[in-house]
Amino acid sequence: MSLKDRFFRLLRGTTPHATLTQPITGEVAETPYYREMSLRFASAQFVIYMMLGVFLAVTLLTGTDRLSIENMTYFIKDLNTSVIVGEAGASESLTYASDENNDYALYRGGLAVLGRENLTVFTATGRESYTDSVTYHTPRLLPSGRYLLAYDLGGDEYALYNSFSSIHEKKTTTPIRSAAISDAGYYCIITDGTTYASEIVLYDDMFRPVNTLYLKEYAVCAAIRPSGRQMAVASVSSNVGQLATELALCTPGEQQYQTVTLQDCYPIALSYTSEDILMLYTTLGLYCLDEKGTELAFYPVDPDTVDTVTLNADGCTMLSRSNNYNAGTNVTVFDKNGDMSYNMVTDERVLDAVLLGDTLCLRFQNALSIYEQASVFPISAAPIEGSYLTVLPYSDDEVLLCGQARAICVTVDLP
Repeated sequence: MSLKDRFFRLLRGTTPHATLTQPITGEVAETPYYREMSLRFASAQFVIYMMLGVFLAVTLLTGTDRLSIENMTYFIKDLNTSVIVGEAGASESLTYASDENNDYALYRGGLAVLGRENLTVFTATGRESYTDSVTYHTPRLLPSGRYLLAYDLGGDEYALYNSFSSIHEKKTTTPIRSAAISDAGYYCIITDGTTYASEIVLYDDMFRPVNTLYLKEYAVCAAIRPSGRQMAVASVSSNVGQLATELALCTPGEQQYQTVTLQDCYPIALSYTSEDILMLYTTLGLYCLDEKGTELAFYPVDPDTVDTVTLNADGCTMLSRSNNYNAGTNVTVFDKNGDMSYNMVTDERVLDAVLLGDTLCLRFQNALSIYEQASVFPISAAPIEGSYLTVLPYSDDEVLLCGQARAICVTVDLP
């Protein structure tokens, strides 16, 4: 019997060749089995309704500060601008205010660009959803799953945005030294202290301060776990002429924090991966640590040869000079578990690198090349015209090349 015949048989309760009869109008005798099953379903339905009522009551009692007409309006508008749907204004080329200091970030499937005078947010389909005027000397932009954090490095202003609006702005009393944000919406601001060398304030997802750290050491960088359950702050101190990195591990809401000391190194960058591995790049090399600060792995490097280091949820990408005699680049990639996944040398200088899943995408001066693990030669390449220095992973097989005033979407050939 075909699948189509079975389907019609289920619908009609007969075989395909049977003659339909009049519906049964007599009463069906009640059996103990169906009576018991009916009582079970009725009881389960009653329990579910009770649980729903308790959940709504607890939500109303504990979340009154989040329930408002304004928040509901924000939610609906933000949802509307972040949904990936086809639009008449969709484009594979994005234009924005030209600025050599532009900083770029992916936000909810779209692109955000922050310059000294403007912030521009694009949706996943390329439509410009929001723009704001700013006055930043050194703009920095940090994305999360919930907010965009924009701040002026060395200045005293920062702001948080969603897809269509500025939702929180603040001025600090001392210059901003660094900042960090997590997917859960927790963020921290590092500033010069008035009494101590450094002041670090951790805020929750409703912009309320939950921790304040006053450190006598000079804080350089910070990171927050994706869930927001831990903050790490890397600072530098000096003891008898020797540098040391002091790592403070703090739990939101608790004033006590744990410290880890790493001798003879200066902290440069800090980030949690999506697997909650804490990666700390220093002048000695890359440390991979667990949530207690215990060393899981260490990869030594020569800081004099390193050009750029990028730490994010996917791991670490490091570009360094292969030698002093040509323009070759040594490309080293560590995955989100702290394992080395790429360690290769190119003949040309690499301007930027990004991972598309397990595939490595390298931006050269005139081409975009794709490499697989353990591959010596690229599996595919696309010629590029124009000055695009920053590469961002747009989708599973697309990248965004961001230039001074324009970004283009490039589809790469993957195996």
